[in-house]
Amino acid sequence: MSADTAIVAIMSATSPNVVKPQAPPARFFLVAPAGDDIAATKTKIASQLAPLHATVSALSSAAPRDLVITIPDRTFVGPAQGAFLAAHALEDALGLAPIEPELIHAIMPIDQLDDRRELEAVEKFPPGCWVDEESEIEQNKSWAVSRLRLQDAWKLSDELGRPSRGAGVAICQIDTGVISHPELAGVVRAGSYNVIGDGTTPEDPTDPLNYAGNPGHGTATASVAISPESLDVVGAAPKARHIPIRAIENVVRISQTSVAEAMDRAVALGADVISLSLGGIWSWALQRARERAVAADVIVVAAAGNCVGLVVWPARFDDCIAVAGTDFHDKPWIGSCRGPTVAISAPGQNVYRAAATTGRSGQGQGTSFAVALIAGVAACWLAHHGRGTIIAEARRRKETVQEMFRRLLRATARKPAPDWDSFNMGVGIADALALLQAGLDAGIGIEAPRAPDMVRRGDESLRQFALEAFGPPALKADVDWMKFGGETSLAVLQQKLRRTAPGLESAAGAEVEVPLKVRQALEAVTDSSIAPAIRPARSDAGQPADGRIVQLKQMIAARHAAERSTGNLESAGAGDLRLADAIDLESSLPPDAPMPHPDDILQRVSAVMAAMPPREIGDPVAFGQALEVMYRHGGQALSKLPDVGLGPPQHFAASERMALEAIVIADGSRPSFLLENGLPPASHPFLGIWAATMAARREDIQRVAGCVGRVQPTHGNASNFIGTATIVDAARGLALTNYHVVDDARRKWLIPMTANGNRLSIPAGLEVDFAGEAATLDQRRFKVVEAILPDGFGRGFGSVDAALLRLEPITAGDRLPAGQVHLDARAAFANGGVPSLAVIGFPGPAPMSGGTDVDWNFVTNALFGNLFGFKRLAPGKFRRSLGFDEHDTLGSVFGHDATTFGGASGSFVLAWTDQEMPGFGIHFAGVTSDTNSAIAVAKIADVLRKLEVSVA
Repeated sequence: MSADTAIVAIMSATSPNVVKPQAPPARFFLVAPAGDDIAATKTKIASQLAPLHATVSALSSAAPRDLVITIPDRTFVGPAQGAFLAAHALEDALGLAPIEPELIHAIMPIDQLDDRRELEAVEKFPPGCWVDEESEIEQNKSWAVSRLRLQDAWKLSDELGRPSRGAGVAICQIDTGVISHPELAGVVRAGSYNVIGDGTTPEDPTDPLNYAGNPGHGTATASVAISPESLDVVGAAPKARHIPIRAIENVVRISQTSVAEAMDRAVALGADVISLSLGGIWSWALQRARERAVAADVIVVAAAGNCVGLVVWPARFDDCIAVAGTDFHDKPWIGSCRGPTVAISAPGQNVYRAAATTGRSGQGQGTSFAVALIAGVAACWLAHHGRGTIIAEARRRKETVQEMFRRLLRATARKPAPDWDSFNMGVGIADALALLQAGLDAGIGIEAPRAPDMVRRGDESLRQFALEAFGPPALKADVDWMKFGGETSLAVLQQKLRRTAPGLESAAGAEVEVPLKVRQALEAVTDSSIAPAIRPARSDAGQPADGRIVQLKQMIAARHAAERSTGNLESAGAGDLRLADAIDLESSLPPDAPMPHPDDILQRVSAVMAAMPPREIGDPVAFGQALEVMYRHGGQALSKLPDVGLGPPQHFAASERMALEAIVIADGSRPSFLLENGLPPASHPFLGIWAATMAARREDIQRVAGCVGRVQPTHGNASNFIGTATIVDAARGLALTNYHVVDDARRKWLIPMTANGNRLSIPAGLEVDFAGEAATLDQRRFKVVEAILPDGFGRGFGSVDAALLRLEPITAGDRLPAGQVHLDARAAFANGGVPSLAVIGFPGPAPMSGGTDVDWNFVTNALFGNLFGFKRLAPGKFRRSLGFDEHDTLGSVFGHDATTFGGASGSFVLAWTDQEMPGFGIHFAGVTSDTNSAIAVAKIADVLRKLEVSVA
């Protein structure tokens, strides 16, 4: 298509500014291809559009390749469809895609702000969306802050002598601007800007309040975030600094391009937190700006939206923190948008805030207030720990500050009721006190392998939106969602808006239809159809010996004693050592029990490693390096063990602790065996004390192992999987795994799911492979069509981290493995009444870590030939009684020490010395330097029986 055709299309979608002299000029956003000369690209575009006097400039100095074409003498008029057609004509003419028009659009009802008697359009509020003011709130105006336990969080910081109330942290609010208001008196301003350009200076963010709908929105949300503790409104972070940016004329009609420009400006002004109390359609400009902000260590939070049901953008972006709204009684606010992209909830119904047009304060509702509260929570967290510390700790964990905050926010959230809708309202309501009390590793123990980079396509939020809007067939439609994302999202959200608020204006004054190519593609399809999260070791001068060091000493001493009793100092693989003797000794040996010399221990490890099967060694060079590192650090650590528990406290550096962990794995005390045809090896250097039990239970191991499968994306493999599932009802095709495996499949691997009560329909993308052995390329794959969630389901501690997967054949005639694993609710098992246990599953490699001079996860991975994601059996011992972890509010979790490497989420903990080898726990979390955690079947038996799962 020629430039002339594009010019005609642009002229058809616009009119001269003389018709609407105050209207903004027509603008289009695009990205210059990587490698292209930017100046030449700008010149070429301007030349092709010269008849329109077009200019081409960078969106901001932070994004030189993000370009904006401005048609200075024309403005968009008429149906928005014309603007999108003009953008597509430009794509064809310039050979660049996507190109998006800057549309001032309205797809979300306004937040209720001022006293209703003063609103100009009360009758336009959608019925069933807004609620009346609540008299009980007048007696507790700070209820929203209290629900988030912010006062307690401030007190904690004060008591510890740390900055509290967000002191020193800069919160940027991209909104309508602000005015002087009594509730904002004393707020320190850290910068400001006016993207619209209607202020007295470029830095003037004053809200003119000269428009209908929601005047003063920016002032109201600012008060909820940062108002001092002086009048009626108390902000979530009353000592934070404020950066107001006026980027929208009012929150009903927004430009995502202007918001994107404002985000870059916020980063340049030094914002630590960006709060977005607004929402609109998908925008590539906004997506890229949000990515830049996150990369700059800025926390970005956004409102889920009001009254249109589906979560809006930017909250919908997969790495944004989307916030839904709740009421005084911790119930979902009736008007809150909701869905699987919501991360957390916070008060949003009748929150006390400043009223700009009256100079007073009062109750207001909307997710705009919920996100302003979470922005304040983020500021309190940054102030408490120090932003520099947070950035450094995030770097060590190889995550962004945004990822760390999101992880901790979710890990510490409180679930207000057993029936809380975790699928649509996030994990719970934010708890600021728990957030500040939590260590920076909280949530890492909930094993969650990182989705491979290759699955990131850029259109993830659009695909999830299409699933929610059109149903499962949308995911099979041949649609370039990036190209048609803006107009498709506008069309769908307008339709939602018309249903809830027929009187509110539509985008650009006229409604939009779903693009013809999208409709045709949709019509063409029909229904058919990780790791023990090892916490990075800290670099320190050494910590006193703790319970885990004592356990490691007991393991080594017990093996030594058992070997002495047989007169067989080194019998790797011979089976002369009795398992029961060694396991019993681990708990009964006195602190002064004889310890082998460090050289003897290392020689035994050396002998075991020398006898390793060649196929399990992997890279010989890396294997040798790993051994050398273990010997160098392990010798010093071993020399300290004899005095542990006897004399003055022994201090162990992080590298010494990790060396001991590696030694008890490498010497066979806590081994991990690759299975072949469901069987452990008959001879192996790791067998040692486990040889007799392993030989006696081979048939039972094979029977159970056949029921264990690898949960993975379609056509996944050992390098691309999510967890483990085990058949518990072969007749009904049901397998049991962790709920967080399902949640990770949805959130990280973007597997499409739709909720109906406690059932998640899974139209495509997820399967279980019951082969998955290292010695063969065989597959035995079945598709997952549904996840069934028990009462109280949720991620990790304090929840029932379990889910049933309903499986169907991929190929007609395929049959699930024969048999199933029996679940046993005997209290004796859950309280340590088993001499030993075993875990069968698919452990992942330990993630590469920093924090010491050695990457100990590299050492462990190299020693095991990097053969992970394959079916393994790991024997071990019961370690911690029910309720050992303070976060286990249900008292349903016990600890074990079977080796799970980088995580074996969903694997059963088996009483393998019992006749039927039943499963009595579901492994879900682990920390190498502490213990692994499993949910006791005895504690969740009733909820499983309600799902008609047989539990003995």
